[in-house]
Amino acid sequence: MLCPMSGPNAARVREVISAIPMFQELTPALRDRVAALSTLHVSPKGEELWHAGDDAELLTVIVSGL
Repeated sequence: MLCPMSGPNAARVREVISAIPMFQELTPALRDRVAALSTLHVSPKGEELWHAGDDAELLTVIVSGL
């Protein structure tokens, strides 16, 4: 399920981005820009996100789960 980047979802995405070392050196304005371009995707347990050999089309940050 995709969640729009508004309200509580936007705040959560900004929180996650701020905690990732590779984004910590960005200015707050640039982190906000990354957040605005981001999509929060909530996956059910067991859903496959990608397969070995798939083309890399985006950066995926897994916040929690197994």
